[in-house]
Amino acid sequence: MGVRFVIVGTGRSGTKYASELFSQLGIPCGHESFFDPGHAAQDNLAGDASFGVVPFLNKFGGVVFHQVRHPLSVLSSIAATKFFESPVPYLPYLELIEDCLPEIRQFADPILKAVYYVVRWNRMCEAIAQLRWRVEDLDAKTLRRAAEIVGFTRTHAECASALDAVPQDVNRLELRGLRRLRFGWQDIPTSAQKSDLAQMAIDYGYEVSDDYCSWREEQAGPGQSSASV
Repeated sequence: MGVRFVIVGTGRSGTKYASELFSQLGIPCGHESFFDPGHAAQDNLAGDASFGVVPFLNKFGGVVFHQVRHPLSVLSSIAATKFFESPVPYLPYLELIEDCLPEIRQFADPILKAVYYVVRWNRMCEAIAQLRWRVEDLDAKTLRRAAEIVGFTRTHAECASALDAVPQDVNRLELRGLRRLRFGWQDIPTSAQKSDLAQMAIDYGYEVSDDYCSWREEQAGPGQSSASV
């Protein structure tokens, strides 16, 4: 079939969810299928949802979709995985990030490392993307438009059905035995990086306010629907 599109963003921005959503529509979409060092690429894919492909977008001739998630949700999820503290399970990806953003090594604080990464990675994505959406607001209209851009005709009803069928928390932290963290703006050290993150959030239509509670560990309760994807 040949890869027609990629869905990019940072890690923990919902790429696994996007992969399953497009596949539910009958548009085969992998998740890190071509850029995961531990897995072989699949030949039948129309697209791939991947944060690992971002440094190579200038060599990709297909359509690029950019998916974003509230930056505090992304930071909370990254912190819960200890990606920048104990990266052994994710070492190939950390090396990829450091090769692409060597200046990230100047930050000793893992929070500031994560903030710097989230801003820079998203800015690289937006520079080349044909369409961007917020994962929290992804609806049938946007999904149908994305499908049409890459040559697949789907009805509004089919897109709505796919959204109903695939849970946003398909890649939730609890599946890895991890506890969610809640991150607030007050938990980020005052810095140029924090200002850059706030500006990025505004650019993507998010409110910059303390709508997340202070830094603490807690299990996700049954009433919490915010996806950890």
